[in-house]
Amino acid sequence: MKPTFEEILDSLLKEYENGVGKDMDTIIAEKTKEFELSEDGAKTLSETNTYLEAYNKLYVKLKESGKPRSQWLPEELYRIAKENNLSDEQTKQLMVDFAAQCENSKDETVEKGE
Repeated sequence: MKPTFEEILDSLLKEYENGVGKDMDTIIAEKTKEFELSEDGAKTLSETNTYLEAYNKLYVKLKESGKPRSQWLPEELYRIAKENNLSDEQTKQLMVDFAAQCENSKDETVEKGE
């Protein structure tokens, strides 16, 4: 029986946490062989790692700021928008879209009973 993505990711993260100085790229290569993943599967693991690293960096920035998430997050989105030269209208749309996505995620979590 093929392992699920969650099982593979769990195995990868446990290996990283218990690792002996292995970098994530090495662990991903090992897990790709261990689970006989396709090229797309390996790419998905690598992309997931990129997202986790980005999340971790932002989480550290949030904690270091000492601000509540509800204040920090809009400020961070605004900063990112300005760094990427978004117009005021594009920045506003980014905020609206982000808020809608958060609401959808919250609704889906409630529906699943999580």
